[in-house]
Amino acid sequence: MLFKSLPAPAVIGLWALFACTFTALTSEVAPVGILIDMARAFHIAEGKAGLAVSAFALMVAVGAVPLTILTAHIDRKRLMVVSLAGYVLSNLVMAMAPTFVLVCAGRMIGGVAHALLMSIVSAYAARLVPQAMTGRAISFVYGGTSLGAVLGVPGMAAAGQLVGWRAAMFTLAGLSMVLTLCIAFFLPPVSSPVQVRETLPAMRSHRTMRIFMVVVVVNGVFFIAHNLLYTYVTPLLLDHGLPGGALSAALLLIGGTSILGLWGAGQLVDRNPAAGVLAGGLAMLAGMGLMYGHIISGWVAVGAVGLWCIGYS
Repeated sequence: MLFKSLPAPAVIGLWALFACTFTALTSEVAPVGILIDMARAFHIAEGKAGLAVSAFALMVAVGAVPLTILTAHIDRKRLMVVSLAGYVLSNLVMAMAPTFVLVCAGRMIGGVAHALLMSIVSAYAARLVPQAMTGRAISFVYGGTSLGAVLGVPGMAAAGQLVGWRAAMFTLAGLSMVLTLCIAFFLPPVSSPVQVRETLPAMRSHRTMRIFMVVVVVNGVFFIAHNLLYTYVTPLLLDHGLPGGALSAALLLIGGTSILGLWGAGQLVDRNPAAGVLAGGLAMLAGMGLMYGHIISGWVAVGAVGLWCIGYS
């Protein structure tokens, strides 16, 4: 197993990073579970409410590369704490926002925090373990995103129904604050990564650049396709005949399929990553294709969403 041969500080560090990715994913997709309630609160269409997710994603797309370059010389642990503090601020602004415009502003803050966190978490995990265990360590850390899909989205949906979406966001902000303090005190520090300017000579190789561009394009297509549909998964499932009372259970089940996909990725990432990318793309294509029109309905539609989430994971 991954943890048996690792020292205690490394194990603590991996679990801490797992908690970070859980918080990151839950904060990212929080509007998915409360989309309908939020739309009603601001008297806007559900499609417009989905802009809360788009605002977050836009800042991730725009900020990821510049933030990676600009923060390359800064202590990794300090960056981790700053990024988590960004999630706290984002969730608080969203919880207190009197207008939907301010909701989107809060989400943009979260997008910047997300771009920063995700630019360092993989490298942080890799520096906690021997090189031969890098793939498994990163896969474990990103298991937090799957747990966020399992518990975060349906949890936010259930909390929104019980106590209201604002109270749910305040709770998420509080949990983010607790995690920020835990990271500040318990996450082991690591050495800074190789400076960006030191990697530029390798990027001048035509072969390396081609591979890099393929990875960027494929990742971008997967990311856009997933988020365009998953943002509206709640109304999408209801439109396909799923009873409203079954929504939280359906989201929980869909999140469980994400864990299955991440487990598969962990098996392939150190052996045959190209095969994993191909299999993931085909699973996404099949799942999304089945959701076209009203070919399927009810729990069969839930299975189709689960299939595409397996592929995305």
